[in-house]
Amino acid sequence: MFMLSYYMGKARPLFSCAFPASKPAFPESRPRPFRAGPAFTAEPSRNAPCVPHGEAVRFFSEKEKWNEKGRPSVPISHSDESPVPILASKGRINMLASEVFFKLTQRTHLYNIQAIENITSILQHGILCHNDARRYHHISIALEDVQKRRDKVGVPNGMMLHQYANLYFDYFNPMLSRVRDQNHEICILAIDSRILDVTGCVLTDRNAARDIVRFLDPVSEMDQIDFDKVYAKNWNHMDVYEKDNHKAIKCAEALIPRKIPCEYITAALVADENARQRLIQLGFTKKIHVDANRFF
Repeated sequence: MFMLSYYMGKARPLFSCAFPASKPAFPESRPRPFRAGPAFTAEPSRNAPCVPHGEAVRFFSEKEKWNEKGRPSVPISHSDESPVPILASKGRINMLASEVFFKLTQRTHLYNIQAIENITSILQHGILCHNDARRYHHISIALEDVQKRRDKVGVPNGMMLHQYANLYFDYFNPMLSRVRDQNHEICILAIDSRILDVTGCVLTDRNAARDIVRFLDPVSEMDQIDFDKVYAKNWNHMDVYEKDNHKAIKCAEALIPRKIPCEYITAALVADENARQRLIQLGFTKKIHVDANRFF
């Protein structure tokens, strides 16, 4: 049974109530089980309301080895060059950024849209920031004028914007829409939300190239991101200003210093079987989901 939404006249599945064991769902909103109460057995709707900010959420997962305080007792391994996760010291002192993210959204992944031909480099070096990616064979799917604007942006008390690897909270966004003519040449990488816990992570409340963007602390200021608009399926509005504003918010980002180690990549989504086979040929060994309906 499917619920459908219509975007620009095209019917799109929002979610299904059950998924065959042979085809697990791409990790959009796969919540960790609560310590109390039944575990979620199916993905909630992408349009499900966010968890109220005052609602207490506790985490527990034997598979992910989270301890009773919600912190990974066996963290993802890091190389000497990788960012190291730390407990943020602002605001909610006893919570990691990934925990705050789950509390606000019930989601456990962020996303990176890449050309499939970049996978070999990513498997070797991780998802690199724009400046460091220039040292390797790299195909950019970004607009050149946008990159020129981003090249001039500095993060307050941080580095230049192009020294951060960026992730989207939701891949179904204006960026994915803009590259729809490349659907068969791109992939969407799902990134474990514990990447938010690394030293120096910065969030933005909209596209980081926008003039009115706000750069946010990942723990104490994450609730300033309008996640209802970030995860909305449709950003079209009659009012031109509201449409442009919503379009920018849809592309809210997480900025990770220098690189995202490939250990954080949990799965990939592609539009067709040929793309899946190409990923396998390039050495991608994690889960690959094929679903053209999740693209524009």
